[in-house]
Amino acid sequence: MSAVAEQTARDLSFRLAAAFAARRLYATGNPSLQKTLELLSNDLTTAFSSGTNEIAIALLSQGVSVAGVPLLQPPETMLKLAAHMRQRGIEIISIGRGASLAELETMFSLLNVDAAALTAVDVTQWLKDRGTHRVAVKHLEIAESKVVRSIRELYSAGRESLGKELQRAHDKGTIDVGAISELAGTMLD
Repeated sequence: MSAVAEQTARDLSFRLAAAFAARRLYATGNPSLQKTLELLSNDLTTAFSSGTNEIAIALLSQGVSVAGVPLLQPPETMLKLAAHMRQRGIEIISIGRGASLAELETMFSLLNVDAAALTAVDVTQWLKDRGTHRVAVKHLEIAESKVVRSIRELYSAGRESLGKELQRAHDKGTIDVGAISELAGTMLD
């Protein structure tokens, strides 16, 4: 990971957070909102010049990832955006090359819709109904699992279970296959 990539990701995180805040404050068509979206669009164009066709904002257990670069200490304003993503069950937002200002604004509108109002809504369809085709929201929810609700939780639970079993193997020379089998069953459900 180069310093340029890290700086580009940090710059994008500031622009994303600024656009998120601007959408919360200003109505559609407001010059301040439009200027903020234009600046974000310019930074996205710069990031796309590296050859990628998609920029993702992803939640991590600690921090966020922007354009594939983990930001373990993101700007405070980015943490607010991440909190809104979490409240809505959104783990990844993907912005495709050529996303229009209207599509970006719609994405930020989605993040500002009351979380309770989105519980019975297909968010992907919500975006499409509003003409947004180059912005995607990815839920990594595990279907109807009572134990684990998301990939992040599955990873954490698996890491913890395997860590305990490997520590037991180190300390006692035995492994409890039942815990590993239960984890595998959860993954296959």
